[in-house]
Amino acid sequence: MLVNATLCFFLFSWSLVTPPSAIERIARLREPNLVAAGVRYTRRVTIVWVIFFVANGSIALYTATLTPLCDLALYNGFIAYLLIGATFGVEFVVRSIVPAESVRDRKPPHCIVGAGGGLDRLLRQRRFAVSMAESARSGPGVRHACSSSTASGWA
Repeated sequence: MLVNATLCFFLFSWSLVTPPSAIERIARLREPNLVAAGVRYTRRVTIVWVIFFVANGSIALYTATLTPLCDLALYNGFIAYLLIGATFGVEFVVRSIVPAESVRDRKPPHCIVGAGGGLDRLLRQRRFAVSMAESARSGPGVRHACSSSTASGWA
């Protein structure tokens, strides 16, 4: 219960009051130039973890004070860890999907970078291949959809 209270109230909850949020700090280790949409997303994820820790802590307190020792051992020694792993697993899958979907609305699919994990590498390879093919077809000096030109409408 002490670990749960420490994580929830002192790390995650406090980071919502004094930005950047705990998850944003972790995200900035991988992506130092986090965009505004990323900051909002990481704040929401921090809120989800705070809710999880409050619920988990409440159940842990209940099992510690009002249930037999075997229930306390079962929940705090096994079920709580399964729930933490499941919450992290769901958050990991959502993290892989959500940023890619939010970027895809503004850029053509071959320009998406930052989707995360293996998908990110695949998209970067596809983007490079498409970029090279378009450059070869269009010749020097002709810009394509992934260029930095705002005239293309995708910048």
